[in-house]
Amino acid sequence: MSIHFLDLPSEILVLILCSLDLPSLIACIATNRRVKSIIDGSTLLQYRMATQTACVEDNPCGDTTMTSAQRLVALQKRQRAFAELLPSSIHTIPVDNASDILSTFYMLSGGIFAFRDSSMKVLRWISLSSNEQQAPVWKRLELDEYILVFQLAVPEEDLLVVVSSTVPLDANTASNAIIKLRLYEMSTQSAHRSAQEPVINVPIAWVDWLYVDLDVCGPKIALLVHHRLFVYDWKLGRLQMDLNNDYSAATFLSAEVLLLTRSITGSLELWDLEDAAGPKVVLKLPHMDEGCEYHVSRVESNPKGSHTSPSRLPSYASFIDSLVVLQVLLINRREDSQNMFLIIPRRALLQQVPSIENCGQERSWVEWGPPVSRWLHDMYNTCDWPTIICGQRCAFLMFDGTILLLDFNPYAYKRFLLEQAEVKEDGRPTTGRIVLIPPLALDVPNEMELFGVHSQLGYVGRKTSNVDAYDGVMMDEEWIVAVKDTTDSDGEIIFGGLASWLKSD
Repeated sequence: MSIHFLDLPSEILVLILCSLDLPSLIACIATNRRVKSIIDGSTLLQYRMATQTACVEDNPCGDTTMTSAQRLVALQKRQRAFAELLPSSIHTIPVDNASDILSTFYMLSGGIFAFRDSSMKVLRWISLSSNEQQAPVWKRLELDEYILVFQLAVPEEDLLVVVSSTVPLDANTASNAIIKLRLYEMSTQSAHRSAQEPVINVPIAWVDWLYVDLDVCGPKIALLVHHRLFVYDWKLGRLQMDLNNDYSAATFLSAEVLLLTRSITGSLELWDLEDAAGPKVVLKLPHMDEGCEYHVSRVESNPKGSHTSPSRLPSYASFIDSLVVLQVLLINRREDSQNMFLIIPRRALLQQVPSIENCGQERSWVEWGPPVSRWLHDMYNTCDWPTIICGQRCAFLMFDGTILLLDFNPYAYKRFLLEQAEVKEDGRPTTGRIVLIPPLALDVPNEMELFGVHSQLGYVGRKTSNVDAYDGVMMDEEWIVAVKDTTDSDGEIIFGGLASWLKSD
């Protein structure tokens, strides 16, 4: 006697359905009433659908006492808070010298806000997730060398990476300078226990003008020093790749694939870290007329790969579904320069990696770019190193000091279109706390003239409508942190603070 699928107990059907992706679950709901009833009545399946819709991953290292129903509620609160720019709590944290933050490097990762002070030899940081009943405590790491740049991967690896030198970054001549990679545990401020060599000497000579960029993904570090790329396995202390080809930015698409930008050729190269013979594919930016050239840099983002450290969060942004944001300066020798942002989902870039037989090919912008990207004009007050991306969201500071949040989640965009179809077109809809921004208002005004085709990646834009004006903004899984510097006419710091917006309980 044969047993039909629907004859199985509901508990077994739930376990089977848990292996399906979101489109398949939606198809099942439309197929059979009993299956629909099981999916609607199972908090486990509802949570699984909610995580896929939000493009987040369940955190198996999180609070194991939380049920699926509690995780679902926490995720729904998180999504609603971001959608409405409505924090569950707001804290103001005093800073001795807020001008240090705005004039140097600062980052946010795993609720840790860190910056390099004006001496260039001290890192200071604070945990935003500490007990709200306790006074916030600033911690510090002081070196006997100059800190060039640093990087955080707190929830992923409990990692702080510092690039240091025996001379400051702006030194004109330093032929004997030594550049080092230093690897620390953020929780202990000690040498990272997973690093076989917690201090690595970088084999490069100092030049008069030194540009340094740093990215982390899992066990890999990409260090760009004056257009020369070094890729290290930081846990083994092994140099995996050394390229010198006028690269302007490096960002990981995965622990195995690296995106390198070349401003001179106006191209994005995708490299397999296990094969340094050449790029797997070269993605061209839009063709420019003679006399025009690109200058491309990357924007800091969270997360930094998959989470391996214990975390209290029930879920976290999916790395593969997160965004890659490039800051593009288009220089036209006959006219003024134009600053723009190019936003591309990381998954869309990974899908460009060809099969073995097609490796090394070059693709024009029209062939690969418009459906999976969005060009935005520079109407934002951004600094060189803000962490403005987390998952599929970007936080920008507008020139009027308000915060602009862009959500590139495809399901959020579709839901927004459906909602807008029911609203009469009466200008920009306002809810009091936020202002919805029409997408065309942020696009590059002369995009069609410049590139011949319009980028099509959809997003939902929301801007705070409060009267507070900030001087910097960054974000991670839980927090939007706004830096505010209140200074008198003589330049004395009266009060510096972090207005920290907690996004989920």
